Amino acid sequence: VKFIKNSFLDLAVPELKTVLSKQEESGVLSIEDIPVNWRRYESLPASSPRSRAEIRTAHGGIEPPSATPKAKDAPGPFVRTKVISATVLSGLVAPRPQQPAGASESATGLAYGSALHALLEYRHAAARDVLSTLPGAELLNERQLIADRDRILAHPAVVAALAMPAVQPEWPFALLLTSPLADSNANLLVRGKADLFAVDGSCARIVDYKSGAMPSPELLCAYRAQLALYVCAVKNAYRDVSDVSASLVFTSTAEIVGPLSETELMKRIRKLSYKDVVAE
Repeated sequence: VKFIKNSFLDLAVPELKTVLSKQEESGVLSIEDIPVNWRRYESLPASSPRSRAEIRTAHGGIEPPSATPKAKDAPGPFVRTKVISATVLSGLVAPRPQQPAGASESATGLAYGSALHALLEYRHAAARDVLSTLPGAELLNERQLIADRDRILAHPAVVAALAMPAVQPEWPFALLLTSPLADSNANLLVRGKADLFAVDGSCARIVDYKSGAMPSPELLCAYRAQLALYVCAVKNAYRDVSDVSASLVFTSTAEIVGPLSETELMKRIRKLSYKDVVAE
């Protein structure tokens, strides 16, 4: 909640502060707490004759004008809404391999990844000025950080995104998935932040940076699921966008990987239980 209040969402999605405040106070949300334009997200099967625009028109939460006031409906069934991060949800749909007891990413590795992300976010600022604001950055190899930053900024996927007229580093989003779980009618409100987002008319690009080299197949699948959630969020937030390109760029090697398909992502989420989600 603190992150949301201090983010771009203060301007972009003011309703989210109200929603998250209610969740913070009560620990749970009902569907009535969610703004109407967030209440529907459908995965469109490839074989469906309806276009995505038709689905959004049908389920966009906007009621047609009525000549007479509508009688107040009786309260409907209670529907839980679980707030979950895109990182956590992607880790559930593509479980990561168990690490040996006591094994974890080193503090230096985490600091290096954070510093590199900061240099990419503030690419126009002097590297030394950016690093001076980060705790522990004086212990890192500044020359290597700058070399990694420049290699990523020269990557074709990043160059294409930065050339678009509207560019947003660290793009925050909220995506409501309506009753996506197999054993519950609960909704999921997914929060996340893409490293780089750009849009030009009906086209959008997402780039997410991952520190290091290509990981294990299991971890790579989790990363691809996370990227697929970003794609869903863009399609839900920008109704005029029909072409979304999304890429994972690994900072050590500049290798690039795309997201899971939307169909595969929703299929994996459908296999989760409410207990799985609440446990996180």
